[in-house]
Amino acid sequence: MKPIQTALRGVLLLCVALALTACAGLRPTLALTEPTLIEVPGPVRYVPVPDALTAETPAPLAPVPLCVDAGGGAVLCNRQLDAWREQYSDALASCNADKSAVARLPLEPPQ
Repeated sequence: MKPIQTALRGVLLLCVALALTACAGLRPTLALTEPTLIEVPGPVRYVPVPDALTAETPAPLAPVPLCVDAGGGAVLCNRQLDAWREQYSDALASCNADKSAVARLPLEPPQ
């Protein structure tokens, strides 16, 4: 057997031995606790959320590629990608505004 093969076998055996024994001494440290019951004072009331705040926000449609890559395939131009990214940013801002409006809803329903 060549010396390089012997050295590689030794390294391989060392790696296998380390892999088999490396995690043997570790114990899980997850401490399970009993669940705590939290009582809410007073009755729970339903507050209707306006339909405008729960309406689906459509994802912007992908633009039709106007540029051609080096291989002759159709690709999106940088200007198209930037406009598409801006549409997604606007959609995200709309969703965040709706969530913010839901968070500001009064906890008491109108009388």
